[in-house]
Amino acid sequence: MEFINKCNQILFFPYYLSFENLKWDIISMQYIDYTYSKFSPTKQIIRNLLIDEQKEKCCYCLKILEKNNSTTLEHIYPQNPNASSSLATYSIMCIDNRVFDYSVQNIPSSNLDNLPHDISYYNLLACCSKCNGERGNKDIIPFIFDSIVKTKFLYDDQGNIFSSQYFNEIVSIGLAGDYYKRNRKIWRQLKNNVGNNPIPTDINTLKNEIRTIASALYLVESDPYYLDLITDEDKVKDTIKYKYFFDN
Repeated sequence: MEFINKCNQILFFPYYLSFENLKWDIISMQYIDYTYSKFSPTKQIIRNLLIDEQKEKCCYCLKILEKNNSTTLEHIYPQNPNASSSLATYSIMCIDNRVFDYSVQNIPSSNLDNLPHDISYYNLLACCSKCNGERGNKDIIPFIFDSIVKTKFLYDDQGNIFSSQYFNEIVSIGLAGDYYKRNRKIWRQLKNNVGNNPIPTDINTLKNEIRTIASALYLVESDPYYLDLITDEDKVKDTIKYKYFFDN
């Protein structure tokens, strides 16, 4: 797991400001249609900046993210929270400001600290669509803001994920599910196969290595997922995006 350092507010400010100006009604002194309606191009820019901030990794499963619609905006405090959701659960200090106060809506150009929670910089992460869908609006502790979070998650050669402190978050996001487990397992197996050598740089060599591992795993486990992986090019490409687990 990786710590996400939300300290790039200055890069995001112009895009949030344009959003605020578009949605703020100076006559009524309130926001009108505070959604991404008519704001798609800038939403994409914000998404891409978040991807860069996270070094192209999904905030939860660490899959390599692409700058297209396969990457979504994750709202740490949900857009549609459960009735029982407590903001206190999410009030974690970032590098320079508290995450947000969803009860406050500042007028444009003031600052970014207390924007409504569905657009606040401190409430947005780049996330793969699978993790976003799995988590939904379930309450989680925002462990990605824990500066030593990397030491609090462990993975084994079978692709299992462990964390005593953040066990509930693993369950809520579904990170122990078969899909994630299989992809982590393949990369750990590849690491064991190559020893101290790096990941093959030739993409075709890497694909063949993955197919070879999938074939061996299928013979042992009879899991049809691995059988599909041998022949399905898209599944191989998807597995490659989990290369984080080669060294972690």
